[in-house]
Amino acid sequence: MDIFLNFGLAWISVLLAIILTIAYLTRKAIIKFPKSRGFFIKLNKALRKYHKWIGAALIITGVLHGIFSSDKLFSINWGTANLICSILLGISWMLKKKLTGKRNWMFFHRILVVIFSISLIIHVVDAGGIQVFKVIKATRLISLQTEAIENSNTHAPAASPVAINDSPLPTIDTTPGLTPSPTIVVPEGNIYKDGTYIGEAIGYQPGLIVSVTIKNNEITSVEVTDHNEMNSKFWSSPVKYIPQWILESQTTEVDTITGATYTSTGIINAVNDALRQALVSGTIPDDLTLPDSCCN
Repeated sequence: MDIFLNFGLAWISVLLAIILTIAYLTRKAIIKFPKSRGFFIKLNKALRKYHKWIGAALIITGVLHGIFSSDKLFSINWGTANLICSILLGISWMLKKKLTGKRNWMFFHRILVVIFSISLIIHVVDAGGIQVFKVIKATRLISLQTEAIENSNTHAPAASPVAINDSPLPTIDTTPGLTPSPTIVVPEGNIYKDGTYIGEAIGYQPGLIVSVTIKNNEITSVEVTDHNEMNSKFWSSPVKYIPQWILESQTTEVDTITGATYTSTGIINAVNDALRQALVSGTIPDDLTLPDSCCN
């Protein structure tokens, strides 16, 4: 549910910002397109009538979006910068009677609009662009995965695992800290084919891909080759340490990293996916389940 609130509020905010910007553009259109002057005058009046209420709605949805986002509401990121700009826009309007002179309130208001628009575009790009379709697809794929797990008690080599290429965008709001990997007894009896195998699974974002190399029945290399994870302060530690722990212990039964559970889980499950392709006989540990809550 949190994922849909996060994305829903994000795009409601974007829509409100576009409507507010259109109010300014219609003023320019009145001059630019004299033949359609009457239409743009009516549109401008209609938009100005509700301008302040739309602005207030933008601030409210921006705050709510920040609460459900992966970063803290007020932290150093483009989303916070965008929210601050929207608040300053509201303040400039409330102080319009006091901001007079050669550079009145509208001068500052328009500068803030430009800054707001630029920060909004950067924020959307920085957040991964339009992710709504991936989220919907990922939700469906997770349902398929859950159904497959419920219908199977083991991960036998003959089983056909459900391919999951996308993931939902859960929220992370804690700073990652390393949790030491425990000493694991390597499962006995597994026999692997030599070669390099590509595994894919769900992480914080869709398409977390790993490359696993097997030689002489031993895992000799584990590497994250591609991912769509967001915010390096969350994914950098698991990308660095989880493959190292798997290589050292020769199993995927290692700890996740606190504050980066989703990326950690994705790497472990992707390695499991690769190992299943190489497995001749034996068993692979069960895949980990992504947390359902908004936070790690």
